[in-house]
Parts: sequence; structure tokens; C-alpha cells
Amino acid sequence: MNKMLYESLVDYDLALLRGLAEVRGAVLASNHRLTAADELAAQLSTPASLAIALADLSAAEMEALAALREAGGWMEGPRFTRRFGGMQAMGPGRLERERPWLSPANPAEGLWYRALIFKGFRQTEGGVVEVVYIPTDILGLLPQPSSGEELTQDDERWLAVKPTAAPTRVRPASPEVVEDVFGLLVVVRNQKVRLSADGTVQQRDLQSINLLSVSPIPAADVANDARLAFILHLVRGAELIVTDQGRLVLNPDPARAWLKASPAQRLLVLQKIWRDDPDWNDLWHVPSLKPQPTGWKNDPVLARRKALSFLADCQFDEWYGLDELIMAVKANDPDFQRPGGDYNTWYIYDPGGQALMGFEHWDQVEGALLRYLVSGPLHWLGVVDLGFKQDLSQPTAFRLADAGQTLLGLVPPPVDRPPPKSQATSPAMVVRDDFIVRVSPDSYLYTRFQLARFADFLGRQQGHIDYRISPTSMARARGQGISPDQVIAFLQRTSDDHVPAKVLDGLRSWQKRSGSVHLEQGVLLRVDRPETLAALRRDPVVGPLLGEGLGSGAVLVPQANVGRVRRWLADQGYLSGE
Repeated sequence: MNKMLYESLVDYDLALLRGLAEVRGAVLASNHRLTAADELAAQLSTPASLAIALADLSAAEMEALAALREAGGWMEGPRFTRRFGGMQAMGPGRLERERPWLSPANPAEGLWYRALIFKGFRQTEGGVVEVVYIPTDILGLLPQPSSGEELTQDDERWLAVKPTAAPTRVRPASPEVVEDVFGLLVVVRNQKVRLSADGTVQQRDLQSINLLSVSPIPAADVANDARLAFILHLVRGAELIVTDQGRLVLNPDPARAWLKASPAQRLLVLQKIWRDDPDWNDLWHVPSLKPQPTGWKNDPVLARRKALSFLADCQFDEWYGLDELIMAVKANDPDFQRPGGDYNTWYIYDPGGQALMGFEHWDQVEGALLRYLVSGPLHWLGVVDLGFKQDLSQPTAFRLADAGQTLLGLVPPPVDRPPPKSQATSPAMVVRDDFIVRVSPDSYLYTRFQLARFADFLGRQQGHIDYRISPTSMARARGQGISPDQVIAFLQRTSDDHVPAKVLDGLRSWQKRSGSVHLEQGVLLRVDRPETLAALRRDPVVGPLLGEGLGSGAVLVPQANVGRVRRWLADQGYLSGE
């Protein structure tokens, strides 16, 4: 806030101004409200008057004033009220009758009736909120905090959390999310991923995506897996894939740019998409919460950015207790996702159906959200390592990871340079004579994507990833307009021309066989005598509808002509009794 004492007093009626003057020992000569406010401000803003008022404060009132002072001079109204009580507004008549300044109900009223604090409104990141503040000229006269260092809400590190001992078990952050997004793009490119009526990906396609992920889960669990749903939303949010006529299809230019970017840039793109995405509502994905859509709205982007600012308060390469972080947020910025401090209109329940409304359920809602963000999206996106005790189901600690420093604003963004020519054209790729292509995990991702168009993923081993070329995978490539000659040229270029002769001969042989066999659907028409079939062939109506002969007594009727042939045969008496 940036309001002086006089600006804070001008809206008060004369009865309240006289009450403040009585408490502070000031003298008002004027009965004009604005003039009285000016007189009162001049007397109350002197160092002597302020020193007398401070000496008269109780311990609780001193604590409340110090909390505002250390927070930079202002605090959200609901947060201040929860700690120190509220200030009850009264009309002039009631003020004169009850004279509440003589017996304030709580520390907040004790400061209010001494004209040390006021209520107002402030524009914050989450909108306009009611605040309690100390006037600027009074704030400058207050004694410095005992620590000698003032931390304000606008400073970078005002959420004090102390490091803790290293945990027993560690699950490092990893770039798995990039590999999983890559696998999803491969599935969308190679097969028709159709959406259900409600816009969700069907079970069969979810299983295909899951099989290409770094850590696949049991096939039966894919429909309800939170991380898989997160990956799908992330890729659509990044517009690497789009919906076209009920299908997911590759968005060529953004997908190509992402595949060709440096590893650090690819991960940073995904991190920023999540950070700024208003459509992914983390609160609705916390496993222990069941929000109900009754018209209330929260801002997931605000909550995420606040959570990132909390992490930015932590020192790199130090471990912090997750419970300690949550307690520090509750003490310093509990309304991080509710700027107005409204805890009564968000309809959220626990799995058992108990309503979690009111600040008393902060740990179950806000605390659970912070726990989910750290152990879920922030870990999936490589921002934090997780620490555990013996039980690996619930993390107890976290540490900032290298890959999260740019997102947190701790280091500048990486410069996105094109990969070296050697990496783009000759990745570590080995073609074996059993048609297996072995690729290094750190090979150029765009080249791997091209490989995946005509080779099937086999699996990951220590230090390499295996693909296999087969007649089936080559048939898929032909459907995408890729010829065997193009595949051969690609393999020769990416393996330094070390392609076994057996593989070259196999690819050429498959090319020659392609199209030499056809399967057709039809109905077999069988006759008792060859003369009957010959007569049918000569007939100008039915003859052209018949297909290839199968000996002297049978002919194949193409599926498209079956209905008309059947009707003609019936009309001519050939099918009597049918």
C-alpha cells in the first residue's frame, strides 16, 4: 500500500475521528470532518506521539503490528483477521454510545483505534483484494525488525524454509517426460488415434502410448492414470497434436520444431506450457479431493506461479522437508490460490463425502495441492528430485533439480542452437543383419522420429534403444508415402553406410513383393453344370457383374455386386426355394 495517514483518515466520520483522538491524546479544534482529519494526522504522525502509542501496546498488539511491518506494511485482510481478529465497523450513533476504543475486542481493534492500521484495497496478481495496512508515513517511523533485515512480500526470498538432512531414498528428476511425449507423437503419426464421443482417447490407443513410455504401467490402469492424462493434455496444450474430424493428428510445424530443438529447450517448452495453461486445473487432479462444479472458479495459473515462487525461495542442491514447506506457506502466504481469502464458497469434498469448506481445512485442500504439485507435475517435468523414507509411496522431501532452474528464474534460458551437423546426420545408429536398428538414447530426436515411421519399437536396454524393420512396418511406411529406396538411403546416411547386405536385399525383396497379392471380399457363386456358368457369363445384365472364375463350376461375385446378382438370379428363377 502507498497511502499516507491523512489519506487513510479522510473517509472516517467525525465520531470515529474523535474516538481516535481520545485514545491518542490528540486535540481536535474543528468540527469539519476533513479539517479534523488533517489536524489528527499532523499530531499522530509525530515521533513522540507514535512512541507513546507503541509503549501502550499489549504483547498481542505488538505481535500484530510487527507481522504487518515484516510483511512490508500490508497483509491480505482475511489472513490478518484469522491471526489477529477483525475490526467491526459501526455507525456514528453506535460509536458515541458504545465507545469501543475503550475496550477493543482483539489485537486488530487495539491497533485500529490507535490509528496505527487501516483497511483498504490493493491490486494483486489475483485481482483486487481487501488488505490491512500501515500508512506509509507511519511505517517509516516504526522501529526496524529485530533481525535487522526486512523481508517483504515483493522480495524474492520472504518464505523462510530451512534445509533438512538428505533423505534415505531418492527418486531423481529425469527427462522422461520428453521421451514420453516423443512416444505419443510416434503413435499419433503411425496409427489412427480416434477420440470417443466425450473427446477422450480410446483404451486401445492409450495402451499403444503407454507401451512407448519410459515406465509403462499395467495395461488395465491406463484409462485412470494421472500421469498419462497429464502427458496427453500437455501435448495438446503445446499444439504438437490437434484434433481433426474426431482424430488426433500431428501438427507438423510445431511438432517438427519441438523435435529439432535442443534437449533443454524441449523440456523447457513443456514446463512453460504447464505453467501457463489455464485449462489444466491441478486442484481437480489432487487424488484426495473431489471438487464439485457448482459455479465457483479457481485460477490454476495463479496457484502454479505461486508454488514456483515458493520453490525459488529454496537454495539449489539443498534438501527441504515437504511438510516444512507446506507449514511455511500456511504461515506466510496461506491464501496463495485464494487472493480474496474466500474459504466458504469452493465446494470441495474428500473421497468420503465430507465438505472441506472453511480455513480449518487448509491442510486438506491447500496443503494437499502443494503436495500434489511437488510430487506430481513438478517432478514429472524435471523440476524437483523427490526424497523418501522407507515407504516409497509418499515423498517426504524435495530438492531443486538442474532442469528446473530456468523455470524458477534462477538461471537464464538456454540458447537454442541447431544441433551439430554430425549429430543431425550421423547419430549413434547401428543396423544389424537381423533387421534390428540400435539407437543411442541421446541421438537426435528428429532422426529417431523418422526411424519410428518405418521401424517398430522393441524396447530400452542399458545405453540403447532397439527398433525392428519388418514387412509390416514397411507396409505402414508405404502408407505414409515412404519408399524402400528412401528407407535404404536413410539407413545408409545415419549409420555411416554400415547397412548389412541382408537388410538391403530384404528391403528390395519386400518392395518387389508389394502388391503381388491381393485379398478381396466377395461371395462364391457355384453352378451344377459348366453350361450354366457360360450362359450367365454371356448374359448382358448379369455377366458384367460377375468376377473372376474359379474353375468351370464357380465364379467370385464382388461384394459390391452381390445384391444385384442375387435379385437377378431370383427374378430369372435360378434361386427358386431360397
